[in-house]
Amino acid sequence: MLQHAKQPKQPFTLFQRPGGTIWSVRFSAGGKQVRKSLDTDNYDEAHHRAYQIWSEANYRVKNGFTAVVRPFGEVAEEFIKFVVAESERNDRSEYHSRDWPPVIRRYLVGFFGNKPIDTIREPDIERYVEWRRNYWVSGPGKDIDFIRYERGGKILRRSARHEVPTVSRQRGELTIVRALFQQALKWGYCGKLDIPDIKVRKRVDNSRPSFTPEEFETLISTSLQRIYPDHSGQGKLIRGKDGRVWRQFRQNLHVISDRLKLHAHIEIASGTGMRPTDLKNLNWGHVVRFRSVRQGKLEDQDVRFQVQGCVSACKIDPISGVIGVQF
Repeated sequence: MLQHAKQPKQPFTLFQRPGGTIWSVRFSAGGKQVRKSLDTDNYDEAHHRAYQIWSEANYRVKNGFTAVVRPFGEVAEEFIKFVVAESERNDRSEYHSRDWPPVIRRYLVGFFGNKPIDTIREPDIERYVEWRRNYWVSGPGKDIDFIRYERGGKILRRSARHEVPTVSRQRGELTIVRALFQQALKWGYCGKLDIPDIKVRKRVDNSRPSFTPEEFETLISTSLQRIYPDHSGQGKLIRGKDGRVWRQFRQNLHVISDRLKLHAHIEIASGTGMRPTDLKNLNWGHVVRFRSVRQGKLEDQDVRFQVQGCVSACKIDPISGVIGVQF
């Protein structure tokens, strides 16, 4: 039988358990029964503490909080035990019990600590998301070199990556946050909370504009002038940095070969829209029906390229000497 003290009418009840001397209090708040030990055997002190607890509980209920304060850290540990138990019963994926606890303890508990879980709101989650992004870059993890973990009964370690987590990882961790707060809601520890999703900002388009017809014509004419040697008989006038002046009547064959290859790349890129990576990897095997095309008449040559499963087709008049030059 519980021993009750004689006391005037009040919104709470003080009692002592059989054989004990420590006072406890019980009352109703927010539609739920609250029981709490007062940690004292002095009746007057117990009455004073009980009144404080009752007042705080009613204040919390009136302001939309739960009557009992539940520190986030305690709820997180309770949730971890819940996840492990469900995983052992095969009610959830086995990797949850392995991968979720480290995330909860390092990041969630590391940020929210013992803050009452029912006082956490959407702005707090937004601050957590930003804090998590910078954890390994400028946050608490910037000075951590290794991460220790247990696997198969052994304590292992791996190097910490001091970088912003990928969007997919951030979204995966928010799944854990949602699961924790949804379970806390079922336990009656907090109200409904809308966990925001990770929004990816669109990158600023800094692509360079394409050539105008006039610019492209200048590019082609300049490229051709660099390929063909001077046929005027006067040679090209060269002025050296040391002040010497002479005329060049013959181009170096290696230089001509390189300039031919560059010009061929320009023509192919402009005629097909091929990407730079495809151009770099281009070989004769990418030319569709290369032998038959090469042996045909120049006006009938329809050069087609097949690169990485994509067919880029265009009508190209090959430059004399380009077909046959090995890239």
